[in-house]
Amino acid sequence: MLFIAFLATLFIPFETRMIPLYLFMGQLHLTNTYWALILPFLAGGFGTFLMRQTIASIPDELIEAARIDGASEFRIFIQIILPLCKATLATLAIINVIWRWNDVLWPLLVTSDHNLFTVTQGLALEGHSQGTYTGVALATAVLAILPVIVAYLVLQRYVIRSVVSSGVKG
Repeated sequence: MLFIAFLATLFIPFETRMIPLYLFMGQLHLTNTYWALILPFLAGGFGTFLMRQTIASIPDELIEAARIDGASEFRIFIQIILPLCKATLATLAIINVIWRWNDVLWPLLVTSDHNLFTVTQGLALEGHSQGTYTGVALATAVLAILPVIVAYLVLQRYVIRSVVSSGVKG
């Protein structure tokens, strides 16, 4: 039932859930905090579905063999399932980093303190306050994209491994 509830979030656009989520963050007194930027995106339908599909492809015999050897469920998860999911976790990490890094609307709604602005929000709002200087705008855009490029370069071998192995599975 919980899995279906997470999948249902895929059918409802974030813009529809945004105002109730903002009101909920206000009730928790989390507006103008980093938690307001983090908490709504910790779990969602896409990541849940992606990880479920990956874990479902792990042979049951592998898990049963670990149970016969006396491994606890936690140990099975840590030592067997997670290492087999590295490629999918890396792919999910890259996708989430890009989605959150490029997000302007939600941070604009929950933060008004200039010290809490995300990089893209700062570029969107502060970049035009003094007029547009093309050289400065381009330089800050390059600096803003560097963390995403670094994240991809660090995790790319897992993504490539995931793509290569996806054609082999039968």
